[in-house]
Amino acid sequence: MVNQVAGELWTSEQFAIDFELLGPNNSFLSKPISQPPSVKDVTSYWAYGMPVLAVAPGVVTEVVNTFSDSVPTVNPNIGGEGAPGNHVILDIGNGRYVAYAHLKRDTINVVVGQRVHVGQQIANLGNTGNSFLPHLHFQLMNRSSFAQSHGLPFVFNTQLLEGRISEADTDKIDVGMTVPVNRTGVGVKRNLMPARNDVFGFNLSR
Repeated sequence: MVNQVAGELWTSEQFAIDFELLGPNNSFLSKPISQPPSVKDVTSYWAYGMPVLAVAPGVVTEVVNTFSDSVPTVNPNIGGEGAPGNHVILDIGNGRYVAYAHLKRDTINVVVGQRVHVGQQIANLGNTGNSFLPHLHFQLMNRSSFAQSHGLPFVFNTQLLEGRISEADTDKIDVGMTVPVNRTGVGVKRNLMPARNDVFGFNLSR
């Protein structure tokens, strides 16, 4: 994805990932979808309110905490500077910045200039900004700006691949339906980015 800002082209989201939480029922919803209000109730999603942790030590360079939650499954159509909603950006050194977007209002517990450590909770997950359903938008970039920066690749030290969801099922799962998970090739993976539609765990002790 390329953004044009102030006459320049930026690739801030080139390596970005949207993390969504799949529950033990193979759905994003913790309540049966047969209950009509559940899909539009932000609290019905497994991911909503989950802690958001710092992936690396760094210094907070930007905090926004002004947005209320959007209604899930309804396109909020928020662009520009409002697209990330409530968010935090950390300077992790060597010209690298990490951004966490769509955070829950009034849960951000860090301030600009604060130094944070790996695993420190910086907020809880919400559904703010241009968010179709509760998820964490995560990206690395070369400047402290969601839009006016270039994306950087990254890997996780360790992750547990638990399966994959087919591309054909992504539209179903995005609205809370239960979908099958292909368990082929599961196991511990190291020094890799998660692939599209992977189901995985991370921060393992082994």
